[in-house]
Amino acid sequence: MLFKKHRALIENVEKTNDKLVEVNKKLDEIYWANIFNNSISGSKWLTYQSFNPGRWAAGYQMLYIIFRIYDTIKPKNILEFGLGESSKLLYQYHISNQDASYKIIEQDHNWLNFFSKSTFDVSSHTVLLDIEKRIIHGQEVNMYKGLISKLEKEKFDFVIVDGPWGSNNYSRYQIVELLENNLISEQFVILIDDFERIGEQETVVKLKELLNQKGIKYFEGVYSGIKQTYLICSENFKFVTSL
Repeated sequence: MLFKKHRALIENVEKTNDKLVEVNKKLDEIYWANIFNNSISGSKWLTYQSFNPGRWAAGYQMLYIIFRIYDTIKPKNILEFGLGESSKLLYQYHISNQDASYKIIEQDHNWLNFFSKSTFDVSSHTVLLDIEKRIIHGQEVNMYKGLISKLEKEKFDFVIVDGPWGSNNYSRYQIVELLENNLISEQFVILIDDFERIGEQETVVKLKELLNQKGIKYFEGVYSGIKQTYLICSENFKFVTSL
């Protein structure tokens, strides 16, 4: 009887702790929402400021980091995996910085058509690729089919990883393949969303291993709201790890 009461008490404590974790995540999201909205207020280039963060979309912490990178670093060649809320920032940044180029990789043509008609027409800068299953380190992983050949040996200084659909292991592993194929500039920033998941964490481990093998010095940070966004960059951009 005493054992059952003890077990019930432990379970109640665990449930309470889980609720506290969720509450803290929501408070962090509110915190980042305030910072993001204050940051974009009065922006000369970000004039369309209607965003719908959360759920599958980027959180406020990720939108804030992206805005600050565009506003301060002003990247020249941008690659975005997954069309969504962050693409609203990307499109407007490009309009105000015509010397900057960008590509969006997306798998859903219906979503691309809807976004281009209802928000911004990014169709000419979007590459539609099917998702295929591939075996990575013994695990089945969702990958964009034919990605590397479509990028035509470009080098990207800012990469936003929020697609394709997540995998249980080595999720969104093609960021590692970009580095393997020398498609990342010497001066770079990479953002990986959904870093609270094991699959994305495993991919980051492999990404850092490859950077170390190539002798590339890097700095990293994590921004947390309801979801987590991981940032890794070259030494010259290390200030973006603590914005």
